[in-house]
Parts: sequence; C-alpha cells; structure tokens
Amino acid sequence: MFHDMRCQLLASLAACFTAVAVQAAEFSWEPSGVTNEVEQNSADADRLSFGIRYYFDSVDDTRGPLALAAFIDPATWVSVSFDRENGSLLTPFTFPVFPTFADNTTDEYSVAGRYVLPASKWYFGGGYTHGDLDPPPRTQPIDGDIEGNGLVVGKYLGADTTLELALDWSDVRTELNPFCSVAPCSVYAIETQNEAWSLAAQHVWHGGAVA
Repeated sequence: MFHDMRCQLLASLAACFTAVAVQAAEFSWEPSGVTNEVEQNSADADRLSFGIRYYFDSVDDTRGPLALAAFIDPATWVSVSFDRENGSLLTPFTFPVFPTFADNTTDEYSVAGRYVLPASKWYFGGGYTHGDLDPPPRTQPIDGDIEGNGLVVGKYLGADTTLELALDWSDVRTELNPFCSVAPCSVYAIETQNEAWSLAAQHVWHGGAVA
C-alpha cells in the first residue's frame, strides 16, 4: 500500500512539473523523481531517487518534444540528487540463527555539472557520488562506502548530433568481520576499484532520438 501511495505521489508531482513546463516557453529548473521495486531470486529492493538540475541559461522548450528540450537547446547546468535503496537479501551465514532474510539500506548523494561553450558547442562535465551502505546487525559485511567519479567531454556536430567521450571510476570499500559480531573484533577491509571508458553518439530527428 505504501509503495502504491508513493508511486501516485511521484506521478502527481511529475504531472505538476510537466504542466508548469508546458505553459512556459523556457525553464531553468528541472526536478525529477523515480521509484521502483525489483524482485529477483533471493533479493528484493525498493529504490527511491529524486534530484534537481539548474540551467544557467534558460532552456527553450518550444523547438521540439519537452523531453529533448535540453538537448536541442543546450545550456550549462549543475545538479544534485539523492538515491535510497532498501533491499532484502538472503543471508545464509548469519550467526547464530539459521539462514534468513535481512534488510539493508544504501544511500547515495551525487553532484554533477556540465559547462557548454556557446560558440563552439564543446562541452565539459563531471560528477561525484558518495554512498553509504548500512547493513543489518549481525550480518556480513558490517559496513561499506562507495566513492564514484566521472568526467565527460563532447561536442555538438551541427544542431542535432553529439559525440562524447566519458571516463567513470569508482572505489568501493567493504569492511568485513567474519568471526564475531560483538566488539572488540578484527575488521578486514576490502577495496574494489573499477574504471570504464565510453564513446557515445546521439542524433535527433523528427522529434525522435537514437543513442
């Protein structure tokens, strides 16, 4: 029931924001919100995300579909966002009880931005994300932190095409305590680093988009 009420609330907010945007010829603030529920094998997760983006130069929304307004009329922007995931995971090694489902929460805070050169239509941007893993007591791992970074450089090739190169890297630190659940105990830290390069192109025509 709570999940359905949350979906209806976000849908209503999205409709209000869309109605305001349609009435105006341009906009500077772009709020967003998403909620979803995933069920897969031995894990369930509810995810709630919301954020807001500010364009330093107002975006014209009369030249095409509203969803593509910021692409057709690019402008420098900054954004902040928050994501929360509540998950239920089967923990077969929980001591001293038998295997059971345990709840955990992951919070992520992100800030990002992009600068567009008005004359040449080159753009540069980046983002940073910090995440906290809050697992249930008496389960493994006992703590976790996520640090994510991203950089992007791209260019508008004409009015409707972009080509961009992006680099994303992250550092996940997980603290494990496999031998006891009451302090003082030894804690083992595991760090996992990931790095990914990507090259992407996007073209818009007749109100559609292909990426």
